[in-house]
Amino acid sequence: MENEKSQNIKILLVDTEPTITDFLSDQIKPFYKNVDIANSASQLIDCLNNKQIDIVLSDYNLPDLNGEQLLLLVHQLSIDTAVIIFSGYRDVQTVIKCMNLGATNFLEKPIDTMALKMSIEKVIQNLIIKRKLKKTSDSLKRQEEQYKLLFDKAPDGIFIADVSGKYLNVNASFCRLFGYEKEELMQLNCFDTLFPQKEHSEIMGELDRLFIGQNLSYEQSVLNKKGDLVVVEINVNLVYRNRFQGFVRDITKKKKENEKLQDITSELKEKFTQRELEVFENQERYRGLLDNFPEGIVVLLDKNFRYIATGGSAYNLLNMEPVYLIGKTIYEIWPLEISKLIESYCKAAFKGKKQQIEFEFKNRNWLTYIVLSSRNDQFVNMIIIDITDRKQIEEIQKKNLIQEKELSQLKSQIINVISHEMRTPLTSIVMAISILKDANDNFLLTKKNKYFKTIEDSVKDLEEITENVIIINKAEANALKPQMEKMNLLEFCHYIIEQIQNINPDYSIEFENSLKGDEFYLLDFKLLKKVLQNLLSNAIKYSPINKKINFRVHQIEEWIEFQIQDWGIGIPKEDQNKLYESFFRAKNAKNFQGQGLGLHIAKHAINTLNGNLSFVSEENKGTTFTIKIKIEL
Repeated sequence: MENEKSQNIKILLVDTEPTITDFLSDQIKPFYKNVDIANSASQLIDCLNNKQIDIVLSDYNLPDLNGEQLLLLVHQLSIDTAVIIFSGYRDVQTVIKCMNLGATNFLEKPIDTMALKMSIEKVIQNLIIKRKLKKTSDSLKRQEEQYKLLFDKAPDGIFIADVSGKYLNVNASFCRLFGYEKEELMQLNCFDTLFPQKEHSEIMGELDRLFIGQNLSYEQSVLNKKGDLVVVEINVNLVYRNRFQGFVRDITKKKKENEKLQDITSELKEKFTQRELEVFENQERYRGLLDNFPEGIVVLLDKNFRYIATGGSAYNLLNMEPVYLIGKTIYEIWPLEISKLIESYCKAAFKGKKQQIEFEFKNRNWLTYIVLSSRNDQFVNMIIIDITDRKQIEEIQKKNLIQEKELSQLKSQIINVISHEMRTPLTSIVMAISILKDANDNFLLTKKNKYFKTIEDSVKDLEEITENVIIINKAEANALKPQMEKMNLLEFCHYIIEQIQNINPDYSIEFENSLKGDEFYLLDFKLLKKVLQNLLSNAIKYSPINKKINFRVHQIEEWIEFQIQDWGIGIPKEDQNKLYESFFRAKNAKNFQGQGLGLHIAKHAINTLNGNLSFVSEENKGTTFTIKIKIEL
């Protein structure tokens, strides 16, 4: 993450006093390398117009441009720049106006270095989230462009329609097939175009099968715009919710050729039964027809699964010469697994059952139909069609659908957390500010302090929610890195206990440890603090009042082991395997306040520290969480 900060984040410091900008620059340059300075409004505007600035840190009272005007300017320029305002005096009304106009934070002079660094850090994390969403969006856009290219250039007709039969899109091949312009087709109903012999209700009933994972295949005789009869093969699959997609292929020529092939097969069969060698000597009589079979392969097989006749343009893709295949069995031509598959389907076809199979061979996808060639059961026709392009389009659509769902789910969960969890602290802040605004001189100081405390606590709640979302997004992006520092673990544990006890005075935490007071360990203060606070808070939250909480810390060889034990409601057995999932709440915990993020964050944090987080629990008897972290002294 440090590399991302130093190389990609550009910060602009703005103040008319060079001493202030120089001071701020000295404070933040150790952490963020790309820092520029502007000492006037004109320099600021020039930087915004000509440079890619990620963060502006500006004094509110510039001579020609105050903080509110700066925020309006950033909005008018439509640039993705975060603005942090600072001022020697900040009244509530000015802060509210600036925050409503999009300010990220409003700091008071003299600026505390830690507060400034935390504000910049939050902005950076927001930028990471935005860039992740943009990267996903750009990837979807590229795949949509790729799909559109395949869609427009596909040799087969493709259409997309809704369940009422309204065309939503058609490609050029589909228009050529039916002789219509695209605009004309968009005014028609696909049920009337493709299924003229069926009622709409009948077709809609058949489409219901799409919603249970089935695809539909039809062979239909339809009329084009000129009134010519066209025989088409239609394959339909569900695209998304109430939309379906169809691939339409003109098989009029193939049907006529199959009829000719049936005649040839009948003649061949008679000759075959009389004298086998005559079949091979007279191949030239129908080889022209077979060799020109479009976009596929046609094979005539006997009961011994030998090639009696074959041809088709797709042999070019397989680097095979049909003339050398005559008389060979399928096992001499196809791989063993495919041969076994063809044999099993041929046996069913010899019994009069039409068969359809798909297989992959030489990095291409093939759809195969096997049917009895005539009433006499001596031969079957095997028609093999290359469907690689169709499969590629389907695969792109599946990936697009998955990415759309993931992006939608990520956005929905983040929005739900922010909108739901932030509502309470924001309401508290608004109410407290409203009361303080209307207060007169007789308003008691103790009451004022009470409402200021409400605002302060609510801001801390907002910071906690924001930090949780940031950690989750960093973890999901594999960007959560440990920030190790030397720390006195015994003092750290007492500090955590004191914080928790101050908030929950009705509970006692019994602390047991074997640590030495002067021993320092290399650990991540922030991550470990968040995990222990979460686990101790949960232990208290899910336990009856006045119940004791056990907190144990021991060093076992090169490991530090933390244990937090409560005697509360426990975790139902059926929920335990989902406990670390984001936004998950156990069924007996839904009446307790919480986001369903704490344990998800704790798991990621401990994994980041190369540790292990585990638990044992029994419903209504309590839970014990154990953390093990390998340490360096």
